[in-house]
Amino acid sequence: MIYPDEFGNFSDWIEIYNDNKLAVDLGGLYITDNSSEPDKCQIPLNDPDHTTIPGKGFLVFRADNQEDLGSLHLDFELSSGGEEIGLVQRRPEGLVFIDQLSYGIQTTDVSWGRFPDGDELFRFFEIPTPGVSNNTEIVIVDGLYINEFVSNYGNSYADELGNYADWIEIYNYTEQAIDAGGLYITDVLDDPRKWQLPENSPTETTIPAKGFIVLFADGSPNLGPLHLDFQLSSQGEAIGLNQVVSGAVLKIDEISFGQQSVDISYGRLPDGSDQWEFFESPTPGSSNSSSFVNDIPYLQTNLYHIFPNPVFDHLILSVSHIESAAIPIRIISQHGRIIKSFDFDGEIFPSGRSEIDLDLSDLPFGVYFVSVCLDGKQFSRKIIHSSR
Repeated sequence: MIYPDEFGNFSDWIEIYNDNKLAVDLGGLYITDNSSEPDKCQIPLNDPDHTTIPGKGFLVFRADNQEDLGSLHLDFELSSGGEEIGLVQRRPEGLVFIDQLSYGIQTTDVSWGRFPDGDELFRFFEIPTPGVSNNTEIVIVDGLYINEFVSNYGNSYADELGNYADWIEIYNYTEQAIDAGGLYITDVLDDPRKWQLPENSPTETTIPAKGFIVLFADGSPNLGPLHLDFQLSSQGEAIGLNQVVSGAVLKIDEISFGQQSVDISYGRLPDGSDQWEFFESPTPGSSNSSSFVNDIPYLQTNLYHIFPNPVFDHLILSVSHIESAAIPIRIISQHGRIIKSFDFDGEIFPSGRSEIDLDLSDLPFGVYFVSVCLDGKQFSRKIIHSSR
């Protein structure tokens, strides 16, 4: 699920690097995955707009066996078990390999590339960088939480222009300031890239250590970098915060919620925890207090609790579901790979609340997501697996 093509499809890919200072059109060259067939796939001669690599730049070809999709699509796929890749030019003396390599068994969504760019040495990259330098340091954002929000506004919190709107508070749990610029926020979990926070306004989008920013879901992004292009539904929906790395969506945090009351916020208590409460006195931009409302119906998030978090060896899931059903559970890495699955041999859990003990003692320390399917809906939570 790394780096979709121009149609949104995922496939094998090959990145070519131009070490020259001048642009080079690769049209007419050949790419192959078999050294005994060096002219296997010719790059089109008549499409320089797509086949030209700028000086010190990169070009990514799709090894998807669908060359009819465009000039950068090849008529073969790569083998995950290992094979060859070659870039070939036809010269008066015959076909000559400009560059070639042989590789071994590969891991899903882990790339193999030169480091630094154009060097003889290769290494694996858990965070691939198609189309940009392998020397680029990509920072995976972690420690940000959707911490409090109002989706049925009255006059609880005005923006910098004195206008009232729905709002979303983001909390930075870490000890370092984090610029949220470039991250994506959405109210439709199936559309994780709905709105990108501007990358050129760090003064407004940087969240201090243990601090907060407030985003206005007013559908008026022209008003400033903290204004979103959507509004929240008072009848209930979802909020998601995501990062996109090499075309892959990395979920940072999300919340699904039900019907809301005017100027009553819903937030984590304490900040950044898994416990959500209603607040008669919202606290946008500051720490949540214990003055929550007790008599408002619980939301969808109450269907699913996890503890402890951080987890050491065993994680307890407390889940509520309407119908008797199997409850498949997946442990997913930050890069979207399924690390561990729990199917309980097809056991059917009765309707109501179930507490499930998950043994995570064999899991490497780090940050993961626990994904659970309840009553046909997918729920997930971030966990930290830590040593004692």
